Amino acid sequence: MLTPTIDTFGLAQSARDMRSAAEIQAKFRNDVDELIYKSLESAKGRARIILADYFADFLEDAFGATDDADTLRSEERVAYQDSITDEEEREAVRRHPW
Repeated sequence: MLTPTIDTFGLAQSARDMRSAAEIQAKFRNDVDELIYKSLESAKGRARIILADYFADFLEDAFGATDDADTLRSEERVAYQDSITDEEEREAVRRHPW
């Protein structure tokens, strides 16, 4: 009579491989987030919104991170609108300083 056996070494190795892969994926995602932040930080005006949309699409496609992508799009649009408002206010003060 044959009894089934569990390959504990194989299961343990598989679990280690999964943890290792998850750690590498998490580091990669953090590196991607840092690269996105640095790229957006150096961009100005409308180019920043275009880049934010591109990076948001990438986050959705590569990681399935729809919430992160939506947040990125939203935050960049708000920042862009704020910069336009700030520029309009500076121009108004320049024209009429009183």
